Amino acid sequence: MKNLLFATDFSDSSRNAFNFVKAMVVKYPMRVNIIHVFDIPIPTSTTLSTNAVVGMIKEREDAVKRHLNDMLAELPKENQGEINAVHGTYPSTEIAEKAEEIDSMLIVMALRQRYSFFERLIGTTTAHTIQKSNIPVLAIPNGLEFKEFHSILFPTEMQIGDSMKDNEIKALRWLQDFVGMVEEPDIHMIHISSDKTLTTTTVHDKPFPGMKFTVTGADSIEEGILAFFEKKSMDLLAVYKPNRSFWERMYHSSVTRKFLEQNKSPLLVFS
Repeated sequence: MKNLLFATDFSDSSRNAFNFVKAMVVKYPMRVNIIHVFDIPIPTSTTLSTNAVVGMIKEREDAVKRHLNDMLAELPKENQGEINAVHGTYPSTEIAEKAEEIDSMLIVMALRQRYSFFERLIGTTTAHTIQKSNIPVLAIPNGLEFKEFHSILFPTEMQIGDSMKDNEIKALRWLQDFVGMVEEPDIHMIHISSDKTLTTTTVHDKPFPGMKFTVTGADSIEEGILAFFEKKSMDLLAVYKPNRSFWERMYHSSVTRKFLEQNKSPLLVFS
C-alpha cells in the first residue's frame, strides 16, 4: 500500500483536509502518516536553562503525539501509518524531508482563504512545502468535500500543433500513474491564449488516446481556468511546478483566491 503524508497544524482548515483524506483513502487505499511540526518561541527559550527547554520540548511533543494518535484512530486500521511529532523551526523543510524518508507518494495539506495573495491564501507552510518538496502536494480548500478524481484539468504552455517537450511528457506520465487508481480518468489539457477573440477548440485523443486538448482565449491564464471550471465539472486542478511561467502567475493571482473561495477543486502541484 502506498504512503501518504498528511501535515496538520490542528487548525479548522487542517481538520477539514483530514476529513477529505479519510474519505479519499476509503476509495483510493493508502497508508496515512501524520506529521505536526512545532517550535518553542525563541523569547521563551532564551530565558530558560537548557534542561528547562528540553523539558518544554518533551512536554509539547507528548501533547502533540496524543492529538496525532487520536487522529490516526479515526482511520480504518489498514490505513493507519505512523505519527510524527517533530520539533523544528522550518515546518516545510521537515515535512518535505519526512515525505522523502517514508517514500510518500503524496503530501496532503490544507489551503487557507483569509488573505489576498496566494502565498498567504494557502498558508505559508503549504506554499513553502510546495516550493521545497520533490513529492507532489495535494492542497485542499477549506470546506471542500471529497469526490473521486474522474476529471483532471492540466494547464499547459503547449499548443495543439506543438510537439510535446520532455518535461510535458514526464508530467503526463506521472499524472496518468497518479490517477491510475481511477478507472478511465478524464485528463483534459488546456492552453490559455491571451487572444480573447480566439474560438475555443477541443481536440479529442490529443496528445494521447483518451485525453482532450482545449485551446481558448482569456485575459489571463487564471481567468481562463476559472471560466473553464465554471463550464465544466472538473475534480482536480493539476499544476506542473517546472512550468514556471504558469506556476508563478498562479502563485500571485487574486483570481486564484476566487477559485479557492468557491471550493472548485483540490490543487495538485507536482514536479
